[in-house]
Amino acid sequence: DDTALAVHIDGSGSIVLAGSTEGSFAGFSNAGGSDVFVMKLDNVGSLSWTLQLGSAGNDIGSAVHMDSSGNVWVGGRTDDALTGVNFGMDDGFIAKISGAGALQFVHQFGGAGTDIPTALQVDSADIIVAGYTDGNIFPDQVNKGGQDAFVIKFSEGGRSLLQTWTVQFGTDQDDFLYALRTDETHAIFVAGSTFGDLNPMLANVGAGDVLIAKIESNGSGLSVHREGTTEVDEAKGIALDRSGNVIVGGYTAGSLVGTSNGQNDAFAMKVPVLHFWFLSGKCQSKDVDLRTFRARFEIMTII
Repeated sequence: DDTALAVHIDGSGSIVLAGSTEGSFAGFSNAGGSDVFVMKLDNVGSLSWTLQLGSAGNDIGSAVHMDSSGNVWVGGRTDDALTGVNFGMDDGFIAKISGAGALQFVHQFGGAGTDIPTALQVDSADIIVAGYTDGNIFPDQVNKGGQDAFVIKFSEGGRSLLQTWTVQFGTDQDDFLYALRTDETHAIFVAGSTFGDLNPMLANVGAGDVLIAKIESNGSGLSVHREGTTEVDEAKGIALDRSGNVIVGGYTAGSLVGTSNGQNDAFAMKVPVLHFWFLSGKCQSKDVDLRTFRARFEIMTII
């Protein structure tokens, strides 16, 4: 099996894919279980290079991004040791690859539990990763219950990464992050789902609700938006428009608007940032208490 799980396109139209393979691409031998693969194509779809790396266990690339210098950054998880030692169950990893396809280094991180990075973006000199964990992603974090959401900012330090800050948050139930974007102020927006009550004003509607969160560039000022039906609703992708709105896409098993077409429906949702609820830390971007705004959303389309 070969599975592509992430894609990124740069300004010249070059394309990079990341995912996992249980086999061996040309020039490589599978290290055991599933290996990470990274593939670069030019703007007409011709293959430039392929890189495969792995441990004796299962390794999966789930996020990829190209920086302004053409380097490729891949995030994912391993249940063994891509480098150094394994910290628990599944660890997160970030690999840096040159624009020519040469592996520069792999940075592995995590706690004693299962840590699953799902999204990554390079923002200026920072590498930001988001995902979920059933433990403490780092010793200074405390799990709230079940799976917690996490966002980590790293900076490059030689052939490794340095942790700048970590935000781990959630409810006493499961909370997941699947997508990440930054804006022009370097604030971080993430999207996923929550199965619990974020606070008394943000109670869970039914099963899993759409979760969108904003974190300031220094790791402070966590604010969130939640929306859902009595069924499972999850956001899987995120984008930002030029008017300060957050747009997420995902699926719902209920009726976010109108009538369900059956089973899971796709949706796109636009949410103004001022409809976020301020949860913790100092609010950097607005001189207001966001709790005074009632959480609302605008459905753009539902399929």
